[in-house]
Amino acid sequence: PELFDPAVVSAVPIPELRDLLSAYRVSQRHGPDSDAWSRIAISLSSGIGPVSTVIDHGVGDAEELLVDLKTVDQTGGSRFPMLRGPKVGPMWMRMLANPGGAKIDRIDTIPVAVDVHVRRVSENLGATNTRGRSLRASKPVIQSAWRQAVEKARIGGPPHPDRARVRPLSA
Repeated sequence: PELFDPAVVSAVPIPELRDLLSAYRVSQRHGPDSDAWSRIAISLSSGIGPVSTVIDHGVGDAEELLVDLKTVDQTGGSRFPMLRGPKVGPMWMRMLANPGGAKIDRIDTIPVAVDVHVRRVSENLGATNTRGRSLRASKPVIQSAWRQAVEKARIGGPPHPDRARVRPLSA
């Protein structure tokens, strides 16, 4: 359990953290993962910024979270390595909301995380026609198509929890 408490993890020396992550099979690439785990724990235990707020209090704003995921610490390193990427970041933020239960305002501004699988689904459903284009060139087309489809569908999302009943995600 101590591997999931940011205050505890931030105090563990990286070599010891690497051994713990390996021993409990939490990571696959123990070196890079332990450094990332430590940086994220330090960032979360600081209590500073939108990412810490959504973890500690279950509320946040999608656009602020996207910006915060890309911030750097005083050494110039990422505060949230392995969570800041164009695929992982949006997926992680959506998971905070559902199934995580966080109330994230403007969640509709989070772009669809596009990879080869999302591209294939988009093509097979007829949502896009990006055959012959690179994945990089296809990404904005796919994201735009899904954003437009959601706007037209007027689908309601899961109900947000009552703010008074939201428990911190780290609890």
